[in-house]
Amino acid sequence: MDNFMDRLVEKINAQGAMRMQNMINLQEGVPGKNNPGAAVDEKLKEHHEAIVKDVTESTASVVSETNARNAELFTEYKKQSEEELIKVKDELADHMHKESVKCYRNTQAVIEEKAGSQEAALKETVNRLKILLIAGTAIAGVDLIATIVILLRLFRLI
Repeated sequence: MDNFMDRLVEKINAQGAMRMQNMINLQEGVPGKNNPGAAVDEKLKEHHEAIVKDVTESTASVVSETNARNAELFTEYKKQSEEELIKVKDELADHMHKESVKCYRNTQAVIEEKAGSQEAALKETVNRLKILLIAGTAIAGVDLIATIVILLRLFRLI
């Protein structure tokens, strides 16, 4: 029985030692015959590195494509903005011209209206002066005739 117990203890110790060695190998990451998980770990690392490389490359590609597309969109937006600015400037120039013409016409109409009213007032004043001139001329004519008559009587010619 002692023999059996000794063998059992040896077997347990050997299995424990193997387990310990596998644990040490797993911790150290050393692949070996006694550590079948190390090969899987190695494959996983390789796959992980390949995936990281692919993701990095695809991310760089997406970033590059996005930057190119953004540059195209910016150029297109800039061109559209410049075209719209030119259009707005043209519309503003047309509007300013129309408003200037309106202002000129309104000013011209006011001047013509004032000139018309001043012309009418001037004609009325001239007509009054004509009447006064005619009356004054008539009075002067009568006065001249009266003066001639007085002078003729003074010299007893009449």
